[in-house]
Amino acid sequence: MRVVLRRAKKSTCGNVDLTRCCFYPSLDKKRETGAGRCRIMHWRRCAKKIKRYGRAEDLGTGSCLPNPCMY
Repeated sequence: MRVVLRRAKKSTCGNVDLTRCCFYPSLDKKRETGAGRCRIMHWRRCAKKIKRYGRAEDLGTGSCLPNPCMY
């Protein structure tokens, strides 16, 4: 039961304003892993990060487990 609640908190479940936002590391040789970081946040905040940094994308609804942020 606890695992289910923990995973639900890390998803967009039940809130239409939340989205999965991916942030990608710089493409230097030390950090090139092919995976970004997934964060659940308000869609407007994600849009601002995309506009500001360019290395982010909005994946829409869902969970960050497993990590969906691959490039």
